[in-house]
Amino acid sequence: MLRRLVALIALTGCASAPAVPPPAPVAEDNQTLVGALVREQEALSAELHHPGAMECGRGCELAHGICGDSARICALSDRDAQDPEVARACSDAADRCNQANLDVRSRQCDCAAKH
Repeated sequence: MLRRLVALIALTGCASAPAVPPPAPVAEDNQTLVGALVREQEALSAELHHPGAMECGRGCELAHGICGDSARICALSDRDAQDPEVARACSDAADRCNQANLDVRSRQCDCAAKH
């Protein structure tokens, strides 16, 4: 009797367990990751381009973060070379990185010495 009760409980527990969704396709995962990184990079860029004085230390941190996001976006692009949106995101991210470096240099910041 006890065995039947344990078996019934075990079967009931398995039947009510939520179904595990299938893994998302790689392209969708890359697009999601790229989208999150682009939003983060845009937020850092907005802070860097905010008018007014900024200490070089903070400017260099922002430029470093922007370029780090750019590297991650382009690595995802390399992983999914068939997706033109991800490739375009890489190109745009590289442009934001270059602009960030130009911005901190125009403020006479020596970011290489900071990192």
